[in-house]
Amino acid sequence: MSFSFLWGLATKAHLYSSKVRLAASARALVPRVTGHVLDVGAGAQPYRQYLPDGGSYVSMDISDTTGADIVGTVLEIPEEDRAFDGVICTEVIEHVSDPKGAIRELKRVTKPGALVYLTAPMSWGLHYEPYDYFRYTRYGLTAMLEEAGFRVVETRQIGGTFVMSWARISDTLVTLLYRIGFPLQYLIGSSARVTVLSLIAFPFVAVLDLIAAGADAIIPGARKDALGWAVLAENTGETDQL
Repeated sequence: MSFSFLWGLATKAHLYSSKVRLAASARALVPRVTGHVLDVGAGAQPYRQYLPDGGSYVSMDISDTTGADIVGTVLEIPEEDRAFDGVICTEVIEHVSDPKGAIRELKRVTKPGALVYLTAPMSWGLHYEPYDYFRYTRYGLTAMLEEAGFRVVETRQIGGTFVMSWARISDTLVTLLYRIGFPLQYLIGSSARVTVLSLIAFPFVAVLDLIAAGADAIIPGARKDALGWAVLAENTGETDQL
């Protein structure tokens, strides 16, 4: 990872180890998603920056509070069949009670040959409760995608045992730091507070994350666990089997 990449993560309140890992995966795979692209559960649209120039982008979220272009859920995307050349769907399907239905919707709104970039956690703590239903292995994600008529092009593991363990610890500590430093927003503003606290935590989080990644690479068995998985899948145009 380049220094400018890490600096951008830190100053945009994305210093959490899990966010760093997710951003690195998106940086590697999202540029292959081209054309007219839908971002499902876009939130603050953190991965839009990795899309190649020349395409068009539509953000979708469950409410209009994020400024999304359209409002909807992944189970009922308010778009026509085969409307998109690609889809970004990150950290969404664990929050859906019918993940196979969600995959079918991604298939419905994409053209044959379209690429879908999908991520899901395998070893994460509870979040966005109570709407947190599932965790996934690479094999579970692959099975659901293939049954729906997708072909998995590439799968990337997001961390191993040590990165996962450190991410869980550091994410908790960074959250605690943000809470302890909350009063700073009355002195320097909310955005500046987050930036200052992130930069304080940066050396500690980044160095320990790199050490954890090294341990994952050299210690046998460490790759049996993961924070999550990123999958790039192609719509084959075949009828789903779900």
